[in-house]
Amino acid sequence: MNRQELQSKVRQTVHRLINEKGYASLLDLFLKLEKITPKLVEEWRFGRVPYLERVLHGNLAQFSFIM
Repeated sequence: MNRQELQSKVRQTVHRLINEKGYASLLDLFLKLEKITPKLVEEWRFGRVPYLERVLHGNLAQFSFIM
C-alpha cells in the first residue's frame, strides 16, 4: 500500500471511528487498520508487553506517517 492509499484509508477509518464513538484514539485506529490484534492490546494493558511498538505489525516510519 502506498502513502496515498494509506492516507485515504486512515482518513476514512478516523471518520468512521468518530461517527461510531464520538472520538478517535490512536489505539482504536491501529486496531481498525489491523496493525495490532485485540489480544496483543490486552497483553500490553496487563504489562506483559513492555511497549506497543514491539507488537505492532509494520515499521516505525509507517506508524509515524499514520500518526
